[in-house]
Amino acid sequence: YEFTILTIKSLIDKGFNCKLLILGTYQTQFEEGREYFKTLKKLIAELELSKHIIWKDLHLEQSEFYNTIKLCDAAIVSYTEPNHNSSGFIPDVLALGRPVFCTSFEYAYFIKSYTNECVFISPFSPYSLAEDIIKTYNNHTNEELQLNAFNSSRNWTWHLIGQDHHTFFKEIL
Repeated sequence: YEFTILTIKSLIDKGFNCKLLILGTYQTQFEEGREYFKTLKKLIAELELSKHIIWKDLHLEQSEFYNTIKLCDAAIVSYTEPNHNSSGFIPDVLALGRPVFCTSFEYAYFIKSYTNECVFISPFSPYSLAEDIIKTYNNHTNEELQLNAFNSSRNWTWHLIGQDHHTFFKEIL
């Protein structure tokens, strides 16, 4: 989260009008999660970002999660390890028609190979990520980005996947 918070700070310092929505909370069975979230909230206050960051400090049901994502313009996935290879969140966001800005990690490259026009990958720097977000929005409208994200995820629908399997089985049988 620190990376994303610093990215938002960089965006705001460059005059980009934005807000960050953080969805979720720590796992209550782990005390260190509580301390980590306190540290993040202190960072937000120190950087004077309180009016730019909305934190839904709770677990959302799937339908509420999806409805909340649809209220956003884009998502940021800022893993700090290049070999990170999981994020079921990215396909969900794309399917909801929202572009995704990512740091440079393994799964981001995998999903980008299917969705070139709506997954944007930046180096491991909040400032580089902020620059890439600004450059993207200077070159594309929000509507273009969202339409590209939505359309790129259509090849994942069950109907098309079923057609692909049907074709494959016809070829081998």
